[in-house]
Formats: sequence, structure tokens, C-alpha cells
Amino acid sequence: MSVPWKSLWPAAIPLVPLFVEANWIELAIGLAVLGVAAILFERFPVVTLSVLVTAATAEAVLRAPLTQVWPLLAVAVYSYLAGRRVAGINFLPVLAVLPVSVLVNGLTVGLYDWFVSVLVLLVAVMAPWLVGRFRQQRTEIAAAGWERAALLERQREFQISHERARIARDMHDSLGHQWGLIALRAAALEVATDLPPKYQQLAGELRADVAHATERLHEIIVMLDSAKESTGVNGLIERSRAAGMEIDAPDDLPELAYQVVQEGLTNAAKHARGAPVTIRRVDNTVTITSGPGESGETVSSGTGLARLKEHLTVHAGPKDGGFELRATIPLPQAKQNPAQALKVPAIAAATILLVGGAFYVVAGLNNRLAPAVFDSLPVGAEQSSVEDKLPLFPMLGNPDQDSDACQRYWATEQRDDRLYYRLCFVDGRLADKQIVPRKDVP
Repeated sequence: MSVPWKSLWPAAIPLVPLFVEANWIELAIGLAVLGVAAILFERFPVVTLSVLVTAATAEAVLRAPLTQVWPLLAVAVYSYLAGRRVAGINFLPVLAVLPVSVLVNGLTVGLYDWFVSVLVLLVAVMAPWLVGRFRQQRTEIAAAGWERAALLERQREFQISHERARIARDMHDSLGHQWGLIALRAAALEVATDLPPKYQQLAGELRADVAHATERLHEIIVMLDSAKESTGVNGLIERSRAAGMEIDAPDDLPELAYQVVQEGLTNAAKHARGAPVTIRRVDNTVTITSGPGESGETVSSGTGLARLKEHLTVHAGPKDGGFELRATIPLPQAKQNPAQALKVPAIAAATILLVGGAFYVVAGLNNRLAPAVFDSLPVGAEQSSVEDKLPLFPMLGNPDQDSDACQRYWATEQRDDRLYYRLCFVDGRLADKQIVPRKDVP
């Protein structure tokens, strides 16, 4: 069974608090549970999540609620991943497991802990699943939008291709026929016996010019008639090569450069016959350079260039005896995914959340005091010796208002008669230590 680790990388998040807060037995059990979940989740997401919810409930039964972070974090992560894969009605088995689990928890640990378990499991399961569904639906909508845009682009390209084919046929049927008649009449004049030799020579030159123009017309028709071959920019280059043009071009030309390449090749075919053509792309700039042709003519009529300048930034002119056409294409605006605009703010926000969340987790995992350690602290002991046995951080939140010298620590094993410990120091010694039960917490 292959496991798509790229899509399951968030499942490694619970490993952080697992390694921090668990002993060796819990670490082995946790690694086994998370490993099996990662392997089975892709094929059985609902079953895997249901087992994790049950395991988190069992952990809350065996220990006090909220004393271990990694089971709830694992439930939250896999709930989010399930939201990316499982729709509403298929999520019902998890919702069926949830009330059974919290009911068992309520019968075992009491009403207060039952309420806490219900609240925590609802938040850990439903909130990430809803976020996952939102992300999945947003991804599907975005994909559908891009597919729609691609379909419209293909339709537009087909319409353009069809119109080019129609123009090519009209040019072939009308202009080609007219050029053929002119060449035929010029040939008749060339061999007419009642004309002076001077006019026969002129008729021969006219016939040659018409034949040359007919060849140019044929090359243009070949480039226009894209309905019979591929319509992309690479197809345009291949058709031009098939017509006898020598073209050096890269393979990564964007399709939006079609009109630019077409104009450059058309100019080269008309004004620089036989000259090699070089096409280069640097970022969004496409440059087409052609050398001097057989006739040495490199001046374009400017009609196609004027049309390009209406939409693009175009620079054109003679260069090294040939002609250069350089156009800047707005590729980022045309092809950029809208999500890229949110990339930097999203990274900044994620960094802030990760740093803040990491501090909260580290502080939360290091503000718990074991009952045995609390019982071993004698009143009157020096503050330095007591602090050596205390966790790194006191409880998060506002300190006790009755004394600035008091510190609070969560109990590692919470019960109704023991929620947290309060230690007060006076003149560098432990003056008082208290066990604060749940009923004293407003």
C-alpha cells in the first residue's frame, strides 16, 4: 500500500508535543497509533478518525482532561485532512462515535470533565473538518474556474484557427487565381511574335515577378492555414520551417507570443527571404531577429506592427543589416494564479501563528507540577532550592491578585479536588503552598 506522504505531512504535527510531554511507554503507544493512522488514513479516513476520537476519549478517561495535547492535536489534524477528502454524509460515522465516546467519558470522570471533553472534542473534530471542507471546496471551485478558462481559451483558439483557414482559402481561391491569370498572360506576351524584343523581355520579367509574388503568397497561406495543423506557436514555427525558413527558436515560447512570432516570421518571409531567423525569450520579452535576405530588403510595411502595438509593448527596426522585432508580453498578469497575490501575507501570518503556537505549546507543556513533587516541597525551604524542582513556566494568564509573590502550576493529575497548585514566597523562602480545587475557580 503506497502512502501519499506529500498530502499527509500535517499528520506529523502531533509528533512534536508527543516527544515533549510523553514518557517512554506513552511515546511508544503514540508513535504506533500515529503510524498506523498515517498508513490507513488514505484508504479509510472515516474509520481512522473514529479510532483516533475514541483513543483521545480513552486517554481522557485514563487521565484528567487536557493533560495531554498530542491526542487532541492528532484528532484535529486528521479531522482537517478528512475535511479535504470526506463530504458531509460520509462524515456521519465520526459524528456517531463522538457522542458515544463523550457519554462514556461523562459516566467515568464526572459532569465537569464530561462537559470539558464534549467541548474540546467538538472543537477538535468539527472546526478542523469545516476548515478542511472549506479549503477543499475552494480548491475545487478554483480548479473548475481554471478549467472553464482553459475551455474558453481553446474555443477562442479554434475560432481564430477557423478564421485563419477561411482567409487562407479565400486568398488561395481569389488572389492565387488572379496571380495565375496574370502570369499566364505575361507568358503569352513573352512569346508573342508581334511584339518587339524589348517588350517581350519586359513581359518575361513581369512573369518572373508574378511567380516570385505567388511563392510569397503561398508561404503566407501556409502560415495562415493553421486549421490543418496544430495551432500553437510551436506549430507555427514548424510550418514555417516546412516552408523552407531557417528558424532557431527555444521550446518554451508562451502561447501568448503567437501573434508576435507570426508577425516576425511573416516579415522575414516577405522582406528577408532566405535569411536565418532567430527567436529568443528572456522572461516576458520575445525577440525575433532576421538577417538580410536575398533582395536585401528589410523594411516592413508596418501594418502588422501597428496592430501589435495596440496591445503590446513593441520595438522594431533595422539591426546589423537585418531586422529585429522585440515585444514584451504581460505573462504574469495573464497567467498568474490569484492565490500568488496572497502568498507573502499568508506566509507572514503562518509564521506568526507557528511561532506563537509553538511558544504556547512549549509553555503549556512545561507548567505542570507532579503531586509527588508538590508534596516534597517543605514550607520554609529556600526559594532557590524550590525553584530547582519547579517547571520552567508558571500557568499562563493573569497571576493571583492577592500576592505578586505567588505562582501557579497546573497539576499533572487533575481531579475535582485538585486543579492546580499555588506556591507563595516571602523573603526568599516558601511561605505557603495550597491545592486549589475546581470549585474555587470562578
